Order: sequence, then structure tokens, then C-alpha cells
Amino acid sequence: MNNTKDHRGVINVLSLLLALFLIKEYYTLFDQRNVKNIYRLLHVHNPLFTCVIFVLIGTRSILLYARTNLPCLIVSEIIIYYLIYTQTHGIVSCNTTLLSMINFMKLYSFIFETTNCGKTVEHVMENGSSSATRSVDHSRNVQRTEEKQDDVPPEIELTYFIRFLFLPTLCFSDAARRRKRSVPALFHNLLMACIFFLLANFLVAFYIVPLLEQHTVFDFLTDISVFVRVSATSFIFWIAMFLFFFKYYLSFLAECTNYENKIFGEWWNAQYFRDFWRLWNIPTHDWLRRYVFAPFYLLFKSKWLSSLVVFIISGVLHEIVYILTFKKIGVVVFMSILSQFLFIYLEHALFGPGNLLFWFLFCFIGQPIFLLSLRKKILSVVSIKV
Repeated sequence: MNNTKDHRGVINVLSLLLALFLIKEYYTLFDQRNVKNIYRLLHVHNPLFTCVIFVLIGTRSILLYARTNLPCLIVSEIIIYYLIYTQTHGIVSCNTTLLSMINFMKLYSFIFETTNCGKTVEHVMENGSSSATRSVDHSRNVQRTEEKQDDVPPEIELTYFIRFLFLPTLCFSDAARRRKRSVPALFHNLLMACIFFLLANFLVAFYIVPLLEQHTVFDFLTDISVFVRVSATSFIFWIAMFLFFFKYYLSFLAECTNYENKIFGEWWNAQYFRDFWRLWNIPTHDWLRRYVFAPFYLLFKSKWLSSLVVFIISGVLHEIVYILTFKKIGVVVFMSILSQFLFIYLEHALFGPGNLLFWFLFCFIGQPIFLLSLRKKILSVVSIKV
């Protein structure tokens, strides 16, 4: 009897059948009248204050370069959040919040690395806490995060600092990494970023908004056709956004700035949720590892407690984006992030490693239910009352 473990042909056929099924479904659901949702999504309600926010972020960066001051950084971030909350709306609120938050994390890293704090944490990460490093980088196959960080220049020029602000990294100690620019890759990444950005907005306007208008969480759990439509649409949208931002937009920035770094790992092969959170967004993971986990490990001497603090701070940051986008205070996003911490520590005991289980729970159960649970708030962004 001839046995084989190579099932790539079968997988290709099933993938083709699934693609044909989805094309048929989306062709049936398409309604050209939903084009109005694109305008509602991308419309800037208060362009003046949006420009003010950009100016504040840029001014803050230059002032903190001239004189590093952590309290001023925190106060300026609160002021910017207040302006976003009161003067912007919808997708613009979300994007400006993320921009300000990224800038805040970069400036915090700059302040941290240009003081003695950076040297202290470097010592902890490299010499005094090998177990702490293993707890965050457990089973990581890449060696990049285990290597010594590049030294921060003793005298930082303004051009070096400005380049760091546009690098696809949040850690100032990574800014010295350089490589030769590829002009064809630069234009390729820009083109693909535009394509996937348009695709993501097309999916929201023509499919996600209509699905949220028509269905609830109960429909998703009781009707198999609704389950397939919502799961597939939310998954494709998530992949489109990932490709737009991490694969192509950040790669475009890397080409523009001659920067060499790994932005994401092979999270699609994750056996556990721990692997996914470690690999899908390496810049944020490295920032949390260096500026949250390592200092708290130095304080508590506990991997478990330090990891809990990381997830709490991550949950708070996600909750801020939620509040400023939907103009409502809640704990839905915070609790969903915090639950990941509990699940990471329980999944080894409750489940065996399984990539199929990861995909099913994360993309075909978790994401659609989370999306439908926020349906009223999401529809309010495009001015639809339910």
C-alpha cells in the first residue's frame, strides 16, 4: 500500500472550490447602492482640527528631541486624545489615534534609550534575565531579538532622529540598522499598499456594513449561511488590512528609509495563541518586551506577573483606540485582550498544539463574534441607525 503525507494537491482543489464559492456569494450580495458607505467611511468631518493634530504631533517630536521630558510627552498625548475625542469622527478618529500612539511609543523609546534606563534594561535582557527572555521569546526561530541591540549614537543628529520617526520600528535602539534601497521594491510596495487599502475599504462598504445591518450574534450562531458569510468576510478583511499595513505599507517605509528589520513572522503557522501574538506584529512585541516586560521583570522577578502587566497595558492601548473611535467608554476590547493572557496559559493544558484549532477559534469564531458584538457602534460610524 502506497501511503503519502503530501496533500498539497487536495488542499489546492479545496482552496479553489472555496474561492469559487466565495466569488459566487459576493457576486450575489453585491449592491452598487452601497457605494455611499465609502464616502461615509473616509469623509473628514473636521479637516482643520485633523491638521492641528498632525501639527501637534510633529511639534511635540521636535521639542522632545531638543529637550527630553517624559511628563511633557504624557501631557501632550492626553491633549491630543482630547482633541481627537471632541473634534474628529469615525475612521479619522481611529487613524489619528493610532498615529499619535505610535509617535508616543517612539518618543518614549527615544527618551528611554537616551537615559541610563536603556543600559539598565539592556543588562537585564542580556545577562540577568535569560529566563525572562525565554518566557517572551519561547520557541522563536529567528535570532534577531536575542542579539544585542545596536548602540545608540552618543550625539544624535536631527536627521537621524527624524529618520527614526518614519522607520517601521518603535524601538530607537533599532534605528541604526541599514540596507541598500531597492527602487523597484519601493514602487511595488506602494502600489500593493494602495490596492489592498482600496480592497479593505471596498469590503467594508459593500459587504461588512450590509452584513452588520442584517445580522446579529444570534444569527451568526444559529444560521450556517450567516456563519459562513460573516466569518469569510471578516477573515478576508483582516488579511487585506494585514497585507496593506504590515506587508506593504511598512515595507514601503523601510525602502524609503533604507531600513532593515523583520516586521512580522510566520504567524499563519502558529500552533498556539502565544506564537501568534509573538509573531504577527514584531515591532510592537519588541517594544512591549523591552519597555514593559523587562522593567517589570526587574521589579517583580516574576515572568507571569510581568507578562500580565504587558497584556494589561496592551489592553489599555486597544481600549483607548476603541473609546476615541466610537466615543463611548467600555471594557469590551480591554477584556478581550486580557482574556488572551488567560487563554495563553490555559491552552497548553486544555488543548494540544494545532494550527487548524488556532485558525478556527481566532478567525472563524472570535473575530466574527467580536465584530457583530460592536455592530451598533460600527454602523454609527457610517451614520446608520439600528
